[in-house]
Amino acid sequence: MEIYQTIVETPARSNQKYQYDRAHQTLRLVKMLPQGMHFPFDFGYFPNTHADDGDPVDVLLLSECSTFPGCAVDVRIVGALVMEQSPEPHTAPTMRNDRFIAVPVASAAYKHIHSVSDLPDGLLAQLIAFFQQYLALEEKQVKLVHVLESSMAKQLHQQYVVEASQNFLYELFIPLQAPDRQPFPRTHFSDLRDELITRFGGLTIYQRTPVKGIWENPSHVREGDDLIIYEVMTTEECIRYWQELKRKLEQVFQQTDILIRQRTLKRIQ
Repeated sequence: MEIYQTIVETPARSNQKYQYDRAHQTLRLVKMLPQGMHFPFDFGYFPNTHADDGDPVDVLLLSECSTFPGCAVDVRIVGALVMEQSPEPHTAPTMRNDRFIAVPVASAAYKHIHSVSDLPDGLLAQLIAFFQQYLALEEKQVKLVHVLESSMAKQLHQQYVVEASQNFLYELFIPLQAPDRQPFPRTHFSDLRDELITRFGGLTIYQRTPVKGIWENPSHVREGDDLIIYEVMTTEECIRYWQELKRKLEQVFQQTDILIRQRTLKRIQ
């Protein structure tokens, strides 16, 4: 039997949603569910994994008991719900956000559950309905793509695992001046700095001029401008976060294409 470690964020029967905060390495209260609605089972994540939304992979723990936020639980994977959801309120479900189903090794009541086909009648439908109702509160849609049995769910989990020795370096190239050559307000840069520090715990900032070799188009009209370059090193790949940040920065800094580069770094053993 393959054993996986999970960390509980929100305990069963809680209407308070907790989420792991990477930057501060703690659990944060993020929302309250409406009166009468609560998590049916412990809900948490697999450490050392990264989903498409930039967070660790979600997992629901089928058990007769409730633990507590931050509790480490050894489990076996019994299935997974392959889902797509809205990235923002009032948008179509285009973002992949899978939910794994697991059973704690210590559970006696669910010791016979080894795959989703072993679940009691109606329980799987209840779990799917919970996620749909839960995200509907945020005015987001959820689309169930597949229900995976245990063997396929384990293969899917492996796709989300990130090696502990692997790091990603992100470089953000931000112009100092607007297209009309007026300097941007200093708050634009300090707000970006604060956001990156809050999420990733630290960063490097430096200035570069001229910008030779940065742009793919050598005739780019802004090639000679000064840039502020932000560098972040992290174990998070979190492509969706950087895509959303890129779109936001293009609006704030009045650019048609803010350059963000990703490099994969590996520790020398």
